Parts: sequence; structure tokens; C-alpha cells
Amino acid sequence: MDTTSKLYTRLFLSFLIGLFIFQSCMDDPSITGEIFNARTPEVETSSVESYSATTITVSGAVLQANGAEVTERGICWGTSSPVSAVNKVPAGNGLGSFTAEVKGLSANKTYYLRAYAINAKGTAYGQERTVVTTEGLGVVATLFPDQINATSAVSGGIIEVKGPEEIVSRGLCYGTEPNPTIENSVVESITNTDSFSCKLTSLKPLTKYYVRAFVTNIVGTYYGSSETFVTTSGKPSIAPLKLLQVRMFEADLESEVISEGDATVTARGICFSESASVSVNNDSVFVGTGIGKFSATIKNLKTNTTYYARSFAVNSFGIQYSNTIQFTTQNALPIVETSMVTDIKDGKVKVGGTVVDMGYSEIIARGICWSFSNEPTIQDNVLNFTPGTGVFTGYLEKLIPDTTYNIRAFATNSIGTSYGSIITFPTPKAFTVMADFENTLLSGAAAFSALNRAYFVGGDEGRLYTNNVLEFDPISNFWRPRLDYPLGGRKFMTAFSTDQTAYLLGGLVNPGVPTTEFYKFKVILNEWVALPLFPGTARWSAKATVQSTGSVTYGYVIGGRTTNSILNEVWRYNTIQEEWLQIENFPISQYGGIVLSKNDTIFAGLGQTSESTSTKTLWISSGDISTWKEETEIPKLAGTISSGAILNDCLYVIDSNNRIWEYNIKQKVWTLKNTLEGPLNGGHSMLMLNSSIYIGMSFYSPLMIKYDPAWDN
Repeated sequence: MDTTSKLYTRLFLSFLIGLFIFQSCMDDPSITGEIFNARTPEVETSSVESYSATTITVSGAVLQANGAEVTERGICWGTSSPVSAVNKVPAGNGLGSFTAEVKGLSANKTYYLRAYAINAKGTAYGQERTVVTTEGLGVVATLFPDQINATSAVSGGIIEVKGPEEIVSRGLCYGTEPNPTIENSVVESITNTDSFSCKLTSLKPLTKYYVRAFVTNIVGTYYGSSETFVTTSGKPSIAPLKLLQVRMFEADLESEVISEGDATVTARGICFSESASVSVNNDSVFVGTGIGKFSATIKNLKTNTTYYARSFAVNSFGIQYSNTIQFTTQNALPIVETSMVTDIKDGKVKVGGTVVDMGYSEIIARGICWSFSNEPTIQDNVLNFTPGTGVFTGYLEKLIPDTTYNIRAFATNSIGTSYGSIITFPTPKAFTVMADFENTLLSGAAAFSALNRAYFVGGDEGRLYTNNVLEFDPISNFWRPRLDYPLGGRKFMTAFSTDQTAYLLGGLVNPGVPTTEFYKFKVILNEWVALPLFPGTARWSAKATVQSTGSVTYGYVIGGRTTNSILNEVWRYNTIQEEWLQIENFPISQYGGIVLSKNDTIFAGLGQTSESTSTKTLWISSGDISTWKEETEIPKLAGTISSGAILNDCLYVIDSNNRIWEYNIKQKVWTLKNTLEGPLNGGHSMLMLNSSIYIGMSFYSPLMIKYDPAWDN
């Protein structure tokens, strides 16, 4: 060893010896609990092992104590991050792995968790985990309600998924509002099975209910779907009421209680009334109890009265009625119906009725009664028919024109008289005013008819005679001019016509000179044709008609005036050979009046025998018109006759006082008919058009009137 090394060795040894001597001289030291060089533990949050609605299980591990003993370890949790060991679940001490279960949590909520470890140096934490708890609920289905009646029903549920939590209760909740909950009415199941049923009681009849299954666990309550049902009325079910037979004072009816409902039927029967709103508060017939068919006879009814009836059944839930039926008891009086009137024409109308039921006894009278009042009876006018039942028809005749009639059928038996409904109808007018002639007013025009139109030729306009020809069409009610008479103005000409041709003879030439002119007018062609002059004396105001014998049509001209005399001549004109022949004279001399034909008979007379007198005698002649026979005279009241027409079996004339007279050819009786109103001044023309009579062209009057004798009663 060199010198330097030896020196260092000695110095070191001297230091150690001195240090030992120093320590030997000091007091004994005090002992404290302080740990030097230790740290908090090292801990980790391993994993979330499981979780549910209320619990979370988390594992952790203390990896190192770090110089101090681990006195506590576990899991801490909270609802906000970061969490500390305020809410914690201890899981022992020391090193190693551990698991802790956090309980009492809320369902469907976010929690934060981490492991912790505590030693003398403090608390250490592992990594934080986030967990959302489950809902904790299962799935339950509601069974459709069954066994429904007025106060109860059965339903239930099937637990399809239980959920993780323990079930506390299960059952049905229900109410009258949608989606009931356990806050409403509840029936709990007494079984703990997954499928359960419950009976709902104390329900109200005819009420709509909502029901759903529920299951409650420690987390909460879950529900099935909401089902609906309507409770029954609880009342019985009853069949339609049938009418078996009805008589005058009784009726037999039948019904049936099909089911009693939800309680025993304690009464059943039939109620009836004359009012349609019938109930047991009206007259009723009670017929036993329970289910099944029943019938009853209602007695002491009124005759010919309409009743309403329905069957009923009663239980503790109330009264159930059947349909309402209507029936009418038989009438002690007859039942009669009035038929509608038809064929209102020719002054009569077809009427009738039907005796539907004779009533208590045989029919002794039936018919139609009529009046101008609203309710005709047999005390008014009566049209009688043969007694009996069934249909009867006939005619009311001689009806008044332009009048409203009220009629009804009647039938009488030993009890009395009954009536049908009233039928009201108006009658037509006897006179219909047609279109006025609008040209210059005339007098003394010759008139004829052809092709159902009226024609007027010539006439006096006041100062001068005219040659105008006017046509009136009754169908269109229209006047129009035709071709003028070719020889100038004429007055008081004599006219007769076949179907398509008219013949005009004589008349006066202005100023009052008679002529023998003779023309024919072709109606369709609107053409005048001159014929040879009339071979007799020139005349005016003669009357004429036509009559057919075989294939020949003859014109007959009777009477007339000349300058100095009144004639009684009768001339016949052959329209085929166009020849005149004078035949036997008329019994008297006359002008004006009438000359009319029906079949092979000519009616003539009633003409003027002077300026101030006229004959009241009517003559007839048949065959060759060689002899004349007097008919019944027209009443002396009649004025001067200027024209006439024949319709059916009656002859009609009009006098200078505008009165119409009817002569019944068969009965040979004159009857005064109606009087025309208006500016009519005598000298009328009366023509047949379309089987109707037209009156017009009186002295200086514009009126044309259609006259229907059938309604002039």
C-alpha cells in the first residue's frame, strides 16, 4: 500500500470511531405512526358485470397498496360525473379483485360508477363507467272482453315478457274513458300465473267501457292494449208482434219472449192505444212470465178505429218492447171509397165508388151524393145505384157550366151511412170567347163552314158594302183574309157549302139592288169560279142548306126577299150537274130564320114575315122535300131568329135578344138556354166547326164565341 492510500484508510476509521462515540452519548429516540415514502393505492375499474332497472354490478381490483395498507375498497356511484366515494358500496379491503352491486337505483336513468380504494395516504379511484338502467318493465297483452252482460264482463291478460323485476300485482283496470290506468277502477288477479282472467262487476247497462291488462313490479306498471265493449241492456229479447185476426170489437195478436236477458222475466203481454206512442202506461193485457210464445185477445175495442199495439216483457232491468203494429177494427158502418171522376164532357161526368166492406149488416143503399158545399151528404143531391158491395159507376148529368162540384160516395146499412173521400172538380164553361175579328166591323155578311173553318163573305161596313172574304181557324184561334169576292161589295148573300166548296147566291149590290149572281168558292185553292146566273128572281136574305142523296149533294134555297115581296120559293141545286130546279113551295113566305139539314130531313122556318113580324113555326120535310110538316112552335118569348145549327139530336137557334133556344128533335120540346153577354147586336151567324158551335159576326160586333150546349144546363 502506498503512502496516500494508507492515509485515507486511517481517516475513514477515525470518522467511524468518532461517530460511534457521539451516538453513544445521545438520549433514546420517540416512535410515531408516520409512514414514510407511502402513496395512495393503485386501483382500477375492471368492468360493468350486469345491470337492470334498479341494480348495477361492477367489478374492480386493487393492484398495489403503495406502502400503506388498503383499509377499504368498493364501488362508488352517482348521477353526475365525476363521482366520489360519497355514494358507495364497500367490497372489503386489501389487494385483489372485488365485485359490488349497487341497488335501489331508478329505472331508465344514467349513472356514473368507478372503483375506489382507501389507505393511509387517501382514496384512489379507477376509471369511470357510464351505465343507463333499463326500464325494468315487461310486456302484457289484454284479452278481448267476453261474457258481456248488463252489469259484468270477463277479460284478462297474458304476460308475454315478464321483465327483470319482481311482479307485485297483476289484473285489469277499466273505465268509461280511453286508456284506463290503475288510478281508475281495478280488479287484481288472485293467481300468479302468466295468463290470468278477471271478472268486472257493478257495471252500468248499455255503457261503453275501456279495459286493459296491467302488471306492476317494483319498477312500475306496464299495460296491455285498450279494448272496448258495451254492456247489454239486460232487458229481455222479444219477437215481432203479429196480428192474427181483427174484428169489430176485438183483435187477436201473438208474440214471443226469445230470451229473458240478464234477469228473470216477471211479466209479459201486449199494450195498445189509439195513439202511435203506445206503452204499458196505456191499456195492456198481461200474459204470464218467462220465455216462450204467448197470445192475447184485446177486447172492448171501438169499431172502425185505428189502434197501435206492441208486445212487451219485463225484468229487473226494465221493459223491452217489440215493433209497433197498426190495425183498424172492422166497421159497423160500411167502408166506402170514392173513385176519381173521369170523362168530364158533354155536360156530364163519370163518377163512382167502391163498397169495400158492408160492415155490420147488408148494404141497403149506395151511390154518389153531391153539392156545391164542401161536405155533401145524402140530404143533398143523390145519384143512387143498386145496393151491394164492390165497384159502382155512373154519370152525373146536366151539370152547370163553370161551377165547382163536390161529390163523394156513400153506403148505408142498418147501422147508418158512411162516406168516402170528397172529390172536387170544376166544370167547363158553356161559352168561350175566341179571338176578336180585328178588321172593319160588319153586318149582313154571308157565312158558311168548310174544312172545319168559318168563312164570312161581304157585308156592310156602314156606308159601303165590302167584297172581303175572312177565314177563322178555331184550332189556331186566328183570323186571316182570303181572295176577295170578284164582283165587288155584296150584302145579305145566301151561302151553302159542301166539304171543300161553297156556293154564294144573290144578295144586294150597293146601294140595295138585288142580283142573281151565282159563284162558287174553292176553299183549298182559294179560288172563285163564276157559275150561270140564278134562274129565279133576284133575292137577298134567303136561307140555304145542303143534303146528300147517294153520290149527289144538293143545295136547297128557301124564301128570301125581293124589292117588292117576301118569297116562299124552294130551289134545289145539283152540285154535280150544276143545275137549278124549283120544287114545291115552302108553306109560308119568309126571309132569314133557319134552313138546316140532318140526314134526309130539312128543318126550316122561324123567319121574318115582315119587317116587324116573324113566324114562330118550325117545319120539317124529308125525302124529296115535297111536303112540309109543322113542328112545335118556338115560345113567343123568342125574338127574331137569324141563324141556327144542329148538334146531335138538338137544334139550336139564337134570337135578336142574344138568347139561345134548344129544340129536342126527338122529344119535340123547346128549351130556353143561356143568354150571351157582350157587345152582340143580333143578326148572328151560327156555324158548326169540329163538332162545336161557333157564334159570331153579329151586327157590328167583333166577338166570336165557342158555344158548348152540353154545358149549358
